[in-house]
Amino acid sequence: MDRAKVIRDALERRRKNETLERAVGKAVRRSGGKYEDYIEIMSHIREVRKGENLTLTEAAHRVADAD
Repeated sequence: MDRAKVIRDALERRRKNETLERAVGKAVRRSGGKYEDYIEIMSHIREVRKGENLTLTEAAHRVADAD
């Protein structure tokens, strides 16, 4: 599964007031992924966020651009 593609899809389709977690979950399901894929993606985003003191959305953008 292409992590960057899933994250970009989540960021592009994210609705107003929708959490990043929910948007990523929907994007993973759309791409045919499993719950384990969701956990891996969100864990990576959270690691980036913690290491660089960013919001989840900022970290998601950073991960999507880096991959």
